[in-house]
Amino acid sequence: MQQNPYGEDPVRLVLDLAAQPPCTPAEFADRCVAAGMAIDRPVGDGDLAELLEFLPRWLAVVDADTPEQRAALLNALLTDASEHPRLTDHADGGWHVHYRADGLGLAGVVRAVVSVGTALHLTHRGMDRLGRCALLDCGRAYGDFTRGGRQRYCSPACANRDAVRRFRARQAARQAARKP
Repeated sequence: MQQNPYGEDPVRLVLDLAAQPPCTPAEFADRCVAAGMAIDRPVGDGDLAELLEFLPRWLAVVDADTPEQRAALLNALLTDASEHPRLTDHADGGWHVHYRADGLGLAGVVRAVVSVGTALHLTHRGMDRLGRCALLDCGRAYGDFTRGGRQRYCSPACANRDAVRRFRARQAARQAARKP
C-alpha cells in the first residue's frame, strides 16, 4: 500500500479492521490484500494478536478530547511503529516511501502504515477529522474524508437512520401539540 498525501487508504483500512476485527490470521491477510497491501511473508497468530492489541490504542486516538491529546497518543504510536523515512522499490510497486523497518510481519507493517497514515490524514485534513458515529446506537469510528470536514456519521446508512429518527420525533411532537 503506497501512502497518499492525506493518509486516506491506511485510515480506511484501520477503520474497517476496528469496526469488525478479524478473527483469524487468514482473514486479517485477506482484508489487507483487499485494501491494496502487498504481503511478502506468512501471517500467523502473532500478527493477529499484535493487531488486536494495536486497535484499542488507535481507537484512543479517535476518542481523544483535544488535538493535543490526540497528537500525544498518535506520537506514541508513531514512536512504537515507525522509523525514519526511506525510499524503496519492492514488489514491483514503483518507488515509494516507507516509514518502517524491513522484515516486519503484517501486523508491524499495518501498525506503521496506519500510524503514519493517520498522522498524514490529521495534519493535512485537520486534527478533528476522526470521530465516532453520531447515531446513538452505533458508535463506530469514522475518518472524515469530506471536503468540508463536517462528517458526523460512520456511513450514509447511519446518517439516514438518524434523519428518519429526527423526522419521526418532530412529527410526533407536532401531533402531540395539536391534541387538546
